[in-house]
Amino acid sequence: MKKYIFIILVIPFFSCTDRDDDLINYNFKIENFSGKDIVITSYDSEDNAVIKRIITISNNGMFSERYSSRLSDRGFLFEDVFKGDSIVISYNNNERKEIFTCIDKFNTAVGCNESRNILSYYNTTSSDNNINTTYTFDESDFDNAND
Repeated sequence: MKKYIFIILVIPFFSCTDRDDDLINYNFKIENFSGKDIVITSYDSEDNAVIKRIITISNNGMFSERYSSRLSDRGFLFEDVFKGDSIVISYNNNERKEIFTCIDKFNTAVGCNESRNILSYYNTTSSDNNINTTYTFDESDFDNAND
């Protein structure tokens, strides 16, 4: 009987250990092949006056960020990188701009204002415990931006 009690007490201890193989590594990358330098400025739609993050990427350059989470069913959220739900892309020192928003930060399939919205449109691949997400700006992005 003592043996069964010991097993019942020990099993929860081993099932709650912190294991590295449960850790999901998210690798987010933005590539800029637009032909222009870009500045990405993020805001929160509830307070547009507050800048959450500024990312500058030169032409043919890239930005990357890596973070880890045990919330494997959550997946990638743009909020993890941009810190806001509205993005302004400025090309070539404000020559042209694009504005992207997503109302629902936790479901990028809902409320995003453009089909090629940086907040919801990206290429994702995965292997083992790594999820690689890439968004690429090209010349058509600059051509389609507003003056």
